[in-house]
Amino acid sequence: MAACYHDHQMFDRAAFSLFVRDYPPRRRYFVAAGLEYAQRPALKLSPGKATWAGRKQVFRFQTPAGKLKKDIIGLRDDRLPGEPLLQKVMSRGKIAARMPSLPELRKRFLDEFAKLDERYKAIEGRGPFFPVSFSPRLRRLQAKVARTVTRRELGES
Repeated sequence: MAACYHDHQMFDRAAFSLFVRDYPPRRRYFVAAGLEYAQRPALKLSPGKATWAGRKQVFRFQTPAGKLKKDIIGLRDDRLPGEPLLQKVMSRGKIAARMPSLPELRKRFLDEFAKLDERYKAIEGRGPFFPVSFSPRLRRLQAKVARTVTRRELGES
């Protein structure tokens, strides 16, 4: 992304957020990053590199027994009943939160992994994958920004 800014001489402030790409081969998790340029949602529409517009939050849902049920990726200000997972750790290029120790990270991973259904734990294979979906507000923003980008940048209607 940085090369794109340089190549197009884009010097306004940009904020990076979460976007989701296809599952990479032999991995069962998403590659995540994102962008808001000059305080307006931005996205990429290139095949295989499409991104989701806006600033995100991931909401985790559990069963009554405490097992992981699904995640919903929504806008940062969505109010969904799931547990918000993303926390601010950097601000203006500086660490803004206490960084957990390696033992704390290991414990958190093991605790969460224990809540995951066995069918989602295989490293190799083609699924099933843990259910992840997008909030209605995020889907509407995505459609709106995609129409705007297509119209402005590509001259299409």
